[in-house]
Amino acid sequence: MLVICEDCAKKYSIDEKRIKAPKVKFNCRACNHLIIVEKPKNIKKPRPEADIFSALSGQDTPDNSPKEQTSRQQQKEQAASKSAAESSSTVRAALKHSAAASGKGSPFYVYLISVMLFILLITTAFFVHIYLKTIPDVLQHQLELRSQILTESLQQIIRRPLSRKDYLRVNRMIKRASKLPGVAYTAVTNKKGIVIAGFFNNLNKFENQFAQRIKEEGFQLDILIENSISLNEKWAGAKVQIGGVPVYNQVTSFPGTGDKLHIGLYVDEIDKNFFKALFSPFTVVLLALFILSIYTIFALLDKLVTEPTRTLTNTANRISLGELNLAIMAAGPREIRELGSALERMRHSIKVAMEQRLS
Repeated sequence: MLVICEDCAKKYSIDEKRIKAPKVKFNCRACNHLIIVEKPKNIKKPRPEADIFSALSGQDTPDNSPKEQTSRQQQKEQAASKSAAESSSTVRAALKHSAAASGKGSPFYVYLISVMLFILLITTAFFVHIYLKTIPDVLQHQLELRSQILTESLQQIIRRPLSRKDYLRVNRMIKRASKLPGVAYTAVTNKKGIVIAGFFNNLNKFENQFAQRIKEEGFQLDILIENSISLNEKWAGAKVQIGGVPVYNQVTSFPGTGDKLHIGLYVDEIDKNFFKALFSPFTVVLLALFILSIYTIFALLDKLVTEPTRTLTNTANRISLGELNLAIMAAGPREIRELGSALERMRHSIKVAMEQRLS
């Protein structure tokens, strides 16, 4: 009786006549796997050699002399030993190939995780591309719109006191406007380039050396030189670096007087507000739900495919060890059910062939 370990495919030859209990248990010497051997219920006695010879040749056993019977018996023994050796080598080759093939390849969930990571990578690349192509232009447009609205509103407010040279009132209005959220500074210059009024929102955001100079000398004209307009222009805007801080400077002129109004907006404030809206709790929850849904779908696919396949594999291994009465019941998708049906037909065919051979 040939017993094969299910884990390492090591073979053990057991004499059926020595099995006294209904079941015998022992551990594999190679992998220490527990092997259970059941005692065959009906051990058929070997057929007489004459019957075997007649079954193989299809003729009755001739009544020959003792010498001829002895030579014929020796030939049959040699043929049987040769057939057993060939069968044993074939079984060893098949088991070796099966053991080698079973360790190759990756589990199904590895492919699912690879697909999930690929989808996430493609999605991330898509959003990065959208960000690099559209978001900077959108932020720039928002800066321009906000600065134009502020300068136009402040221009309408200080136009009259500026025309009357009421600089005290102009200073109060400019100082009040400089405290608006997102505003870095506001300033007004006359046609000679003299700063009439100029105030910063918060000097602590700028470099210490720059802030100290402003506190000692006041608002300087060189701050506004980087962005200027001619007499024929009405609006002008540019990103400048002031005191180590990026600022968007918007300048507009008063018609007929030559006076100019400057408003500086923090560039990073617009970026912070955008990222605050982009990574809001609602957006994070949506992203988490998206990742969770992908993981759930792949987990269901893994369960739908892996478990029926593993069941078929275990059943096929048990049938290969001699349990030909074990029916194959396949579950899962249609393709796996068709595979199970094909294996069941193969099992039935092998069982019928073995029964016909032994009868």
